[in-house]
Amino acid sequence: MARRLTDKNFEVKESQISDSALLITKGNGILEDQLYKNGLFSVQDESSMKTVEILNPQPGETIVDVCAAPGGKTLAAAEKMSNRGHIIARDIYLRKLNIINKEAERLGVSIINTCPWDATKVDSELLEKADRVIVDAPCSGLGVIRRKPEIKYKKKLNEFDSLPIKQLEILTVASKYVKRGGVLQYSTCTINKQENQRVVKEFLRKHKNFSIVEERQFMPHIDLTDGFYVCKMIRSDNLI
Repeated sequence: MARRLTDKNFEVKESQISDSALLITKGNGILEDQLYKNGLFSVQDESSMKTVEILNPQPGETIVDVCAAPGGKTLAAAEKMSNRGHIIARDIYLRKLNIINKEAERLGVSIINTCPWDATKVDSELLEKADRVIVDAPCSGLGVIRRKPEIKYKKKLNEFDSLPIKQLEILTVASKYVKRGGVLQYSTCTINKQENQRVVKEFLRKHKNFSIVEERQFMPHIDLTDGFYVCKMIRSDNLI
């Protein structure tokens, strides 16, 4: 892919964070290029791509993504699975799920089933059905201020108090879908510890059958990525 992009006058280099990523350092119109239109690659931040590598989805597995839109991680997971298995992608907004469907068509992905759903509500049909569950929770977005500076002026202080409550609620519901021995992965695009480490800490305090496998906080000024938090947890087989 690097050579094909170079042939089209894009300058690229390998990512130092994600094994799946190429960084475009020079060139314009990547989203208008025929390679993109033909579904040969997607465009997203390195930190998001690394998150899917940490998740490590396998072909044939059942994945549930409870806050899937706009679908970057959902689609990356499908590619990691070689388009074999089943991904249930949910979001409260149908119009956002339509974005996922459109991207799946562009990429030739056929294993994603989208469905509008409130992530704070339990779906009894999914209880203990998933090998891996993705919780990319709604958050303050403080980690993407470099790309969306308007966040500094739109966020209200009371949101910072209510978000962790909702995030914990979503994480708790999502944990019910994880099989014994399965993976529960929590992530946000913020650097706020109250939305990240403290949510996970409170969840683990109440759910002793889950434990942390890997945890990482990306920082824009250090990693040159979005500010992004990810925590991969596993459900122990020997505990209820």
